[in-house]
Order: sequence, then structure tokens, then C-alpha cells
Amino acid sequence: MQTIKARILRLQEEFKAVRDKELEQAIYKTYRSESRHSDKTIKEKGDVGRKNFWVTDVRRCPREIYYLFHESSKARPYTEKGLIIFADGTLHHRDLQGRLENYRYADHPGGYLKDPDLGTSGYYDDLFDLKTSDNGWELYDIMEIKSKLSMSVSYVDQVDYDQLQYYIWMAQFSDWLREKKIRIVGGRLAYKDKSHISDDPYFCWRVDFDEDRLNEIREWFGWLKTECINKKVICSRPYEYESIKCTYCLFREHCWKGIIPEPPEFEPDGSEPPEMELVQSAEEKYLGLKEQESKVKEELKEVHNILIRYFKATGQEETEKLKYTLSKHTSLDEEYLKQTIGDKWLLIAKPQQKLIIQAIRDGEVDPEIFEKSKIIEYSGSIRIKKGENNADQEPK
Repeated sequence: MQTIKARILRLQEEFKAVRDKELEQAIYKTYRSESRHSDKTIKEKGDVGRKNFWVTDVRRCPREIYYLFHESSKARPYTEKGLIIFADGTLHHRDLQGRLENYRYADHPGGYLKDPDLGTSGYYDDLFDLKTSDNGWELYDIMEIKSKLSMSVSYVDQVDYDQLQYYIWMAQFSDWLREKKIRIVGGRLAYKDKSHISDDPYFCWRVDFDEDRLNEIREWFGWLKTECINKKVICSRPYEYESIKCTYCLFREHCWKGIIPEPPEFEPDGSEPPEMELVQSAEEKYLGLKEQESKVKEELKEVHNILIRYFKATGQEETEKLKYTLSKHTSLDEEYLKQTIGDKWLLIAKPQQKLIIQAIRDGEVDPEIFEKSKIIEYSGSIRIKKGENNADQEPK
């Protein structure tokens, strides 16, 4: 068979495309306009005046739960990214629920359950049909569906396990399940790799009832109710400021107010600014040099200093294409730590970040002391605004 040389389309070096902020803002507005996360709901912080515990509170910091009950107005608004994550998770849930229900593997989605003593309540995702019965009772497992990143799907998450254990136990008090002659035997966890990187998009787990763990969970909720919520007494901070828990908490700034120092206000330093013509020239040159930074580091440093001088001298935080920001540099005041926590200093003596975090988790060190020990210095830096280089403009 005769063949000819293959041809493929060349790759362009540049595209006739610019970043479309108008479309982006229109998309973000659709998320904010949904009833569950409308502007009003976000402004009121979603959980105003919480009256009872939710099963999903097993994943929350106890201070966050306290704020949800007693100081919910102190929360920050949801971010667009957070709203998108909520919506994305809902899509994954509905897709898998629909597939399993269409093929009769699951039934009765979104059932309500409640702890009759503590008032903790929640909705399980679905019931997995075991397709067997016992003395007239149909046997099912409670199923929870979670969408996760690829590195988190190959093992059982403790909070997902705890949530499922609570649901399995609470099922015995459901009038609806009793009327339908449904008995819950155990649980199922269905994890979906939402990034689609893993070879196995789904990791699923069969979970047996764990009475010992259930007792720990209910004891923790009981402690929260009697010692914190009912008495309106907030507990100590169990996590450090830079932890994942604190980073994504809606009450982070309120919780750490007065402990974490505010960045200094940006004001003119009184020096003589460079001529504007020189600044504009340096700005254009800066953008070009950033693309070849490894080759022209010294020259880049020169124009960077011109721009820094301009920003500091004028107090202006932006030019047409550049923005002045503060970079944060943190170290620890070891003498302060030794004097404040005494012998407990040995637990974190290196100090190593991992050891510090573990000591906080174990309740050996108050994270407030850790935060106060940080020596924070700020220095000016310049970054290129989004959309000012080709990488930001290329369509993906």
C-alpha cells in the first residue's frame, strides 16, 4: 500500500486571544445567585443562629461549631471558589446516585436521621440495596458519596468513617425506615477521583458498624453540647493558624483576632521617586526580562529596584501593569518559647514544623503561643498582573 508523509497543524507561538473577564464575572455571578448561596445568604453567613448539631460537624473544629451557634455573624463570606467546589461536589453526587438508582443498586436517596438524645441530625446520600431480606425486613447499607482529589481516594478518611458510623447507628430511630421495613446493616463509602488522574476513578469501601468509635463520637458531641454550647464557653484553639483547618475556616480572622499581627499599612517613605518616564520604561523592561529571568538576573534586579523605589516613594500600589505587594518572612523567637512553655519546649526543641503541629494536636502547646513566637518581617515584591503575559492569555 502506498503511503505519503503525514502532515499535522503547526503549533502557534501566539494566539489572537485575551482573557475574558466579562464572561468570568458572569459565571461567578451564577454561583452567587443560587438560592442556597445567594448574596443575602452569604452576607448572613449561611448558618445564622445554629440550633442543633449536624452529623457533618465531625469534620469541624470545636471552636468553629461554637461560632456557628453563638457568633455566626462573625464569619467571612463564601468565596467564589468555595461556591464552585460546593456545586462541583453536588454534580458528582447526583451523577452517581442517578446511575445506581437507575440500575436498582440503590434507592431512597437523602434520608433524614437524628440522634434522639443529642439532637444531632443529617441526611445520608443513599441506601445501597443488599437484595436480601431477614424475617420480612429488607436489608440495606447506608451510602455516602464523596468527590476527592486523586491523592485522597485510596484510603478511608477518618471524618467520612465517623459520619457513616453515626448514620448507621441513628438509622434504628428512623420512623420512615421502620415503616418501609428497611433494616440498616452497615455502610458504604464511594470515593470519586474528581481530578481523573488515578487509574481507578472510583474507590469504594464496605464499612462495618464500629460501636467503640460511635461511643467516642457521641461522647465528643456530648462534651460540645454540655461544656461549650450550653454554657457558652469556647474551648482553646486545637489547630495552628496556618493549618488546613484554619486556612479554610469562615471564622479564621475572627478566631485569631488580636493574635495574628496585621500587615503594615503601605505609605510613602518620603524619598524622591524616579521620573515617571523612567518608571514606565522600567515597567516595560521588567515584563520582558521576567521571561528570561535566569539569563538576566542582574539587569532584572536593577529595574526591580527602580520600581520598588517608585512605589515606596509615592505610596502608589499600582502602575498600569504592575502591583506592589508585601512578602511575608517568618521565623521563631526561641527564647520566648523557652520562657513561656518551660519544659514543654523539649517537645518542639528543634524546632520542626511537624513536631510543633503534633504538639498542638496533642494539646501540649497552645497554638496562640506558637503564633506569638513568630517573628514576621515584610519586604516589597512585584508581581505581574494576570493577563499581562502570554501564559495567562492562552486558551486551555
